[in-house]
Amino acid sequence: MIKYREILRLRHEGVSVRNVALSCGCARSTVQRVTSRALDLGITWPLPEELDDSEIYHLLLTRQQGNSSKRRFPSEMQF
Repeated sequence: MIKYREILRLRHEGVSVRNVALSCGCARSTVQRVTSRALDLGITWPLPEELDDSEIYHLLLTRQQGNSSKRRFPSEMQF
């Protein structure tokens, strides 16, 4: 499982994207996506204590209502 709270904490402390990815065992693109989404949503460190990991996941990675864009998988992509 991706450690979203740890990603946000380390990035807040100024740790590089590469080192956060190594520390959390995830891809650099995941770190970039999580931090970008948190910035878009105005989520800042420190996170509220009552916010658990599943709530962080849903805040960061669920699409906003009304957004009609869909994730496209390689087999569905048009060239």
